[in-house]
Amino acid sequence: MIFIVDETMDIKNKIKAVLNDNYGEFSSYLEKIYEEKLTEKLSSDFILDKKIWATYNQVVIELKVKLNNDLLLKEFLYLITDDNISNEAILFFIEKIDNKTNELDRLYDKIKNFN
Repeated sequence: MIFIVDETMDIKNKIKAVLNDNYGEFSSYLEKIYEEKLTEKLSSDFILDKKIWATYNQVVIELKVKLNNDLLLKEFLYLITDDNISNEAILFFIEKIDNKTNELDRLYDKIKNFN
């Protein structure tokens, strides 16, 4: 049983390292909550959860890196760290972005097709 815990922690540490490479440092309280939630979802056994949260993370990276919009990024992080998150809320959020990139349009379509 200890081996499983160590293996899970190792996977979570690897996920966190990759996230830090792509996102940068998770320094604010909100970012740390997001990092923990994302790490949990990506290390789960549920494939659909992994797909959904990997897609949400792609939206985060797009907002942070491509659009460089901290306000939208924080709003999105608050949205997806809510325990009652729905794909409809995510879609509405993306719809209201004025200067969407082609990648955000692609991610929107991907989220729309999650069941």
